[in-house]
Amino acid sequence: AATYGSDAIAGVMNVITRSHFDGLSFEGKHSVIDGSNGDGEIGLLGGGPFAGGRGHAVSSIGIARRSPIRLRDRNWAVRPYAENPRGGWSGTGRPAVFYPLSGAPGIRDPNCERVGGGVSSPDSPLCRFQYTPFDNLVQDTRRGQWFTEASWDTEGGWHLGAEVLLARSDVPSWHTSPSYPPNKVVDPTRSVRANNPGLVDMARLYPDLYGPYAFCDAPYCGWQGDGGAQDAAGLHPAWQEVAWIRGRAFGQDGPLRSHIRESETERFAFDLEGVTGETLWAFRASWSTAVRKFEDGDALEYRARRALAGLGGFACEQQVPNEVDPRGNLAFSLETLQRHAGQGDCRYWLPFSNSIRPHSLVPGATNPDYDPAFDNGPLHDYLTTILGNRGETSLLVLEAVASGLLDWRLPGGAAEYALGAQWRGETYALEPYTVGAPTPRGGALHDIAIYPCPGGPEITSCDNREGVFAYLPPAFPVEDDRGIGSVFGELSLPVAPSVESQVSLRFEAYGGDVGSSLDPKVAMRWQATDALALRGSFGTTFRGPTLNQTLDGIADTSRQFIGRIGTFKPIHIHGNPTLDPESATTLNAGLVFERSGLAGGSGRLFATVDYWRYEFSDPLVIQPFNFILGLACPPATHPICDPASSWSDSLTISGTVPSIENLDMLAVRIVNGPAIDADGIDFKADFQASAGPGRLSLGASGTATLSWRIDGWELGNAYDAKGRLNYDTSLARALPEFKGRLQAGYTLGAFTSRWHLNYTDSYVHDTPAPWGDDYPIDAHATHDLHVSWSVPGDRATLFASILNLGDEDPPWVFRQLNYDPSTHNPLGRVLSIGLRFEL
Repeated sequence: AATYGSDAIAGVMNVITRSHFDGLSFEGKHSVIDGSNGDGEIGLLGGGPFAGGRGHAVSSIGIARRSPIRLRDRNWAVRPYAENPRGGWSGTGRPAVFYPLSGAPGIRDPNCERVGGGVSSPDSPLCRFQYTPFDNLVQDTRRGQWFTEASWDTEGGWHLGAEVLLARSDVPSWHTSPSYPPNKVVDPTRSVRANNPGLVDMARLYPDLYGPYAFCDAPYCGWQGDGGAQDAAGLHPAWQEVAWIRGRAFGQDGPLRSHIRESETERFAFDLEGVTGETLWAFRASWSTAVRKFEDGDALEYRARRALAGLGGFACEQQVPNEVDPRGNLAFSLETLQRHAGQGDCRYWLPFSNSIRPHSLVPGATNPDYDPAFDNGPLHDYLTTILGNRGETSLLVLEAVASGLLDWRLPGGAAEYALGAQWRGETYALEPYTVGAPTPRGGALHDIAIYPCPGGPEITSCDNREGVFAYLPPAFPVEDDRGIGSVFGELSLPVAPSVESQVSLRFEAYGGDVGSSLDPKVAMRWQATDALALRGSFGTTFRGPTLNQTLDGIADTSRQFIGRIGTFKPIHIHGNPTLDPESATTLNAGLVFERSGLAGGSGRLFATVDYWRYEFSDPLVIQPFNFILGLACPPATHPICDPASSWSDSLTISGTVPSIENLDMLAVRIVNGPAIDADGIDFKADFQASAGPGRLSLGASGTATLSWRIDGWELGNAYDAKGRLNYDTSLARALPEFKGRLQAGYTLGAFTSRWHLNYTDSYVHDTPAPWGDDYPIDAHATHDLHVSWSVPGDRATLFASILNLGDEDPPWVFRQLNYDPSTHNPLGRVLSIGLRFEL
């Protein structure tokens, strides 16, 4: 505790290593999981003394591989729209909805459900797309790490230590939806002309639906002109715009899209400890860096519009340069379209079902109207540009601690002290990049400072500076750093032979607008009897904002389902340079019971019960986007938003009507949120005793959350989060009222067995109609079994485990994956076998 003063809210991770291991150890494990090729782990550890025994070194290497599991390989994960409207269904689908410019009702493609789309009601024109068949439940992951530590004791009594850690994790094929929807879902400029070849073919197949809008020489084409502005302008009916579309580039037709996720970590640490006089000195230094690279794909807005107009393809773009209007918007002349649209190297992207050959991952899909001549596959690479971000953080820690005895004797013994200082230097950098696409002015295409205009990367001046991509957010290079200084002290005061107390204080200065934090803590333990001890603590804790949280700009972007419009939208999360540290007042009171000699003398019972209470102030939270949307677009005025609302600036809305259906994206900030009061009880009990020829062990542990109350603030009323999923708020995680475990084990010579019962209580969540609010999420119980056998000679151990023995599915939740990833394990039964061998 002297090192950290009072506890940090974020927690302190202490890694236990086998520093004094002598010999060579090998361990391998393989796990069998339904729908997977299995997971594997291999580890090698070696260590021994050097320098005549004054030094010791240990080195280990480990590699692991997780095989992918597709969501559709779990029968509960990909379900029809009627069973869960939130189960991975987007309102911007494929095939596209056809909205006549005349104002007639939108036309839903007659093959919508045949090709795997979803229909919410007979009156809705939307053809919803389910993206989860293309997602993985577990991604293909490869991990490796190398750790080495060495220590040396000098003749002068000083101890030197050093550590090196290198780790890498790769996800070579992160699977995701074949395409994303455009941010501008409602966009009448995304238009289709009467002679569009896909439209003409759909008019042949469904003359009553599409015939009135198609132009051709056949009798099923009925378009003869709009009788309005286009006719007045002398535009031939074949080239008149007849409708706009709502849809995405690729959907049920695939292909399966995958991108990389890579991360690397390096850490070097040194420590020096020794005594001068009566003072123990400890000096520590560490430096670590973490690099993460992740990629995704999206359509360049100008390419999507070119392809819809019949000018798609790399060769076509070389032959037919972009044309823009004075406002910087893509606008090809009629002459250009008549000469090139659908001719030679120029291809149409077609929004209708006759271009869809359902992918094998879409369950039960078929399409009798598919025509290979209309397949959009040749345009996939043209319409999908890979963009990435490379983030790097580093941390340098320098620390010095002095400790020893005070000339102050108390009834329980001498008082002890510890004083220390610490300095942390942090850096954060983000570098966007583009893969395989030209960047005429350098940088990355999603760097909005360089490429601001949707009309094309060569354009620098436009009215709508929204970036060049249709969905994914813009990025910009970031470099930031800061230094954090702290001093801390602690007193250990044995106020009585059976009473120990500690008093600690830590001051931490972040500088700038963040400020500083001063946190005291008092702790006491009373050994009331030989078997019973009472303990308690009271103090304050802190958590400072990270560098990316204090960015003056977009710190992150998430894609969230907006229930009121039935589709996903990007949520831009902006940093906040004026954040205060999060703080909390903490109280803990409990007892420790330990007694031996039970059950005929061989039994031992160890049990703890603790009551905890946290009162959080200024918690670091993300503004809940649903509340902002509700304030800017009140349900009473649905679908019209209120431009006079103080929250309207958080919304980006396209078109002339401030309607929630025209929402492109929503901006939120990282802020200091409302006060949160929480309390609960933790308990743990272990009993061991001889039983027959072996030894029996029994145990129980659990956490009961008594309350989790959130104060009201500008973005929400007072709220009790206990026993709820809390999906729609960033102020609390899923909080079942009780989570616990029972265990029993038996050891007989070289054989050991253990059984676990894992239990999570039921909790509730808000669901769509007709299920309603406070819909229960079932309680969940699973059984685990572990066995091991030490081969005679004690050099080899065989072990096996069965997790989730009954192959229980996770409880049903009305969210995109149909379960709660923060609480339940979706893998089902997992069988693991392994070998450990030591020399």
